[in-house]
Amino acid sequence: MKFRKFYKTFRFSLIPLSYIYGILFFLYRLVYKLNILSAATFDKKIISVGNISSGGVGKTPLVIFLSRFLLERNKKVVVVTLGYKRKDRGKIIDICDEEYAKRDTGDEAWLISRKAQVPVVVSNDKRAGCSYAIEKYNPDIILLDDGFQTFSIKRYLDIVLLDTTDTIENFSLLPAGKLRESPNALKRADIIILTRCNQAHKKDVARTYNIARKQNKDVPIFFAEHNPVNLLNWQARQFVEPFLLKHKRFLAISSIGNNNSFLLTLKELGLRVYYKITYIDHHRYKEKDIKRIKHIIIKEGLEAIITTEKDLYSLQKYVKQLNAPLFILSIELILQNQKGFEAFLKRKDLI
Repeated sequence: MKFRKFYKTFRFSLIPLSYIYGILFFLYRLVYKLNILSAATFDKKIISVGNISSGGVGKTPLVIFLSRFLLERNKKVVVVTLGYKRKDRGKIIDICDEEYAKRDTGDEAWLISRKAQVPVVVSNDKRAGCSYAIEKYNPDIILLDDGFQTFSIKRYLDIVLLDTTDTIENFSLLPAGKLRESPNALKRADIIILTRCNQAHKKDVARTYNIARKQNKDVPIFFAEHNPVNLLNWQARQFVEPFLLKHKRFLAISSIGNNNSFLLTLKELGLRVYYKITYIDHHRYKEKDIKRIKHIIIKEGLEAIITTEKDLYSLQKYVKQLNAPLFILSIELILQNQKGFEAFLKRKDLI
């Protein structure tokens, strides 16, 4: 992608802007810390799932995991999320509303609703979203998606994710790097979860753990894996075992926060990717993208397309135009030491 090549070449010239960003973010946090602006307090327990980088660490899989985890323990859960890149940003969208299918909810909200089976409230004003969720659903717990930097809401618990395949200590603040905040922000975390441990080298997992522990000596740290669950032939609506497809020539397409993780999973499954197309996170597919995909399939002699569940959100309306079978890879976050995690939540009176 041309933008990525341009960014890698010239990102160091953005460092002065990173200093400006850092100052503005410090002031943003300070106005809440000094109570110049007051954070909203709700009478429900709010768990924030967030990170200190600009995305791709596995927040959505964790929100889905946590929703199911709490539901299994008889807790009423509602997810409040921003709905990134949705067009209708001025309204609160309740995905349980019978009209939701006609609205643009954003890919992550759609995926959470589809897999977690809990109410999902989409709002660019998270305080308004929380108020709506409480009034309509009276939940025990609100999961605040991407809420670590939402200082306008007081949270009961902050869960922060770190991707072990990233090199956090080498990153700069936005826009020169990926960091929203410096690693010392981890001091505010109540739980830290290291993600994609199965796709990182042991030394990288240890390095990420040490970064977290250096910043927060007492915080519980858990390890998580991103594992493939199933592979669905979308047109046929049939699940297929990956080993049956090892002979096929695949085109892989993805627009998630960590495209490399998706491609690595395909390799681990033994699937042969002969061509790949990757976009930035939350990409909305258009006619020109479909034309490009169809052209590449013919030119390269490819037999099938494979993509992520999140990409399906904006791809599904074009399925009939595709000139090859479309396979959807489902990924789930698996938390290690779930008994320890459950014990921690019990101590916090969350379950």
